[in-house]
Amino acid sequence: MLTSVIQLYLLKKHLSMFKISYLLFATLLLFTRQGLAQLERDASGNPVITQPFVEEVIQPMEFQNMDGESLTLSRFKGKIVIIDFWQTWCKPCLDGFRGLQKAKEEWPDYIEILAASPDWADNKRKIKRFMKKNPYDFHFIWAGELEEQLSLSSIPYKIILAPDGSLIQSKSGTSMPAGEYAEVNDAGKPMVIKWFSESYIDIPVWKN
Repeated sequence: MLTSVIQLYLLKKHLSMFKISYLLFATLLLFTRQGLAQLERDASGNPVITQPFVEEVIQPMEFQNMDGESLTLSRFKGKIVIIDFWQTWCKPCLDGFRGLQKAKEEWPDYIEILAASPDWADNKRKIKRFMKKNPYDFHFIWAGELEEQLSLSSIPYKIILAPDGSLIQSKSGTSMPAGEYAEVNDAGKPMVIKWFSESYIDIPVWKN
């Protein structure tokens, strides 16, 4: 009889712990979805990123490159970071790559470009084959986890961060090679000059 009572007590205890865990998980999921719902959408249906989203979601996130090495954006503190979502079959993405490569060649020490695969159709073999044929000075990374948070409707899609970790902009689509390069040039005043002037204060926003 005593054994049955103890077993019943333990069962109720386990059920109570399960209920608490489930409620915590449901609360966290609801909070996350509400947070994402607060992001406005642009004309392409993609999210308009906010600074809190950058600090709470993007900055702490860990990515992997095509060799399985981990990296976080804190590695690029003090540089302009362009996260460019792409796929090998996306011609506008590939057109934009040429303009970004030109910008990287002009300011190699000030810009880092992360070619982010949303893990839709491309596999590692396809991407590595592309990298071999097209030796861009980019970091090719898996970004499926971030894409799930963003729930992208289309690519190309870019998130551009300043050297201090603040958000410059998020944008859908491409402006073709010349346009992508010109955009980094910021209408005649290069983004690099704007953010690396004498008045620039080093990394006041980065949290990680």
